[in-house]
Amino acid sequence: MPDASSIQIGGVEFEGAWVRCQAQASFKPGEAFVKLAAEDTPRPLGFYVDTTLVRPGDLGSQETPGEVRVAVLGRDNGSATVQVLGEPVSFGPRITVPSNLFTSA
Repeated sequence: MPDASSIQIGGVEFEGAWVRCQAQASFKPGEAFVKLAAEDTPRPLGFYVDTTLVRPGDLGSQETPGEVRVAVLGRDNGSATVQVLGEPVSFGPRITVPSNLFTSA
């Protein structure tokens, strides 16, 4: 499993971090569905990601607390803009999350 030290996107290296989420198995093998709390949205935002980017790795059909690996694009006043390395359900891959959701920097 990769550590959270750095992530490359388009040849550019970004800080990597683990962010708290709700996770469950997807319908596709090797894929997970994760939900993250984001600033300025009343509901968590959903993404389909590779299971190597999710902890714990043994997910079932029920939502469980977990962590997803993200690229940190910037930090500002108690929040961070991150890019989730997966397919967003209905919005862009970049979201702003509260800093208290980070489990590692």
